[in-house]
Amino acid sequence: MYTRTPNPEPRIPSLLLCLILCGLTGCFLFPKGSLDIPPAAKPQYDQGLAFYRQGRFAEAEATFQQVLSADRRAVLARYWLGLSLTQQKKTARARDQFYQIITLSPKLPHGYYGLGLVALQGKHRRFDALDWFREALKRDPTFVDAQWQLALTRLALAQGLFGAFTVGDIRREFERVIKLDPNH
Repeated sequence: MYTRTPNPEPRIPSLLLCLILCGLTGCFLFPKGSLDIPPAAKPQYDQGLAFYRQGRFAEAEATFQQVLSADRRAVLARYWLGLSLTQQKKTARARDQFYQIITLSPKLPHGYYGLGLVALQGKHRRFDALDWFREALKRDPTFVDAQWQLALTRLALAQGLFGAFTVGDIRREFERVIKLDPNH
């Protein structure tokens, strides 16, 4: 009598296989972020940066929203929008922008850095912020703003009787900042 043995290897459904292949090859279902600003939106982007640097964060927010209406994948516009929202204490909306950056471009440090800034606005979230800044530095060890925030956060955690970090650790963090950008 012939008995049939079941196939011990699990089978991947064809739809799941297609989704995996699309994700790996960058097909249209999973759009990637772009560091390029569309030429038509470049003047608006530059105006948004000017507003941000002047401390006019609400105007910067509106301007970066316009840039994103031209190209939803513009990672840098989304980054500056997230920073503008963070400055205005619009934490939930800023967090959404930074998570979208990670989704669009997981290899870039910008989204992780932004999530670190958002964590700093939360109560008792400094250790979470440290993790986000470290994650940003894994993506780009030369990202000086993440290194700076990492050092400042460690300094804040070192104060008090039960400081989490030693002065020597913190000094090395600030030395890394100086090495990356002496004028920071």
